[in-house]
Amino acid sequence: MKRAVIFALAGFVGSVAGTSMAQEASSSNGRIFETETVLGIGGPVGLALMDTKQPSTTLSCTVPLLQRIRFPAYSSFGVEVGFVFPSGVGASMLLDVFRTKNLRFPVIDIGVFKPLAIPVSVARMPRSWDATFGIGGEYRVSEKAWLTVNWRVFKPDPNKLDREYGDFALPILEEVWKGGQLWVGLAHSW
Repeated sequence: MKRAVIFALAGFVGSVAGTSMAQEASSSNGRIFETETVLGIGGPVGLALMDTKQPSTTLSCTVPLLQRIRFPAYSSFGVEVGFVFPSGVGASMLLDVFRTKNLRFPVIDIGVFKPLAIPVSVARMPRSWDATFGIGGEYRVSEKAWLTVNWRVFKPDPNKLDREYGDFALPILEEVWKGGQLWVGLAHSW
């Protein structure tokens, strides 16, 4: 049963990636390489709904400065590196599941993040890195400018969280998900 689910999921991801690649090739205007600089601002959208006994230690405002690199004529995958002020640096892998001339949706956005100062979420838990998960959307407003919306979750070191905190990790995980950062920004394509 587990194998069937894994194969079905792999088939779905493959078909979505194949469709996306065909759409990208038709919308890439023959460019092989594309780079994009994103500057945004945002904060946690779910913390207002949070009802826990412990106060939140998630940052209330963050500013991402990101650099994305894509090869639109060949692949729907992209790479992103950047800073999240005032916290740290990270790298992510993007998968543009849908892309047209004016829209793109990097639905699969996974990566790692290194807090250099205050962690983005659950600052009360010391750790050396975070796993990141997210989704996003981009809308072209001019030839080289895009309006971007991204939602990203910063989960403290998954190995340490599960091993050292056990059942006490549940309030931390609740704050992680509700403290997901929603960023609105502008991007410039090069």
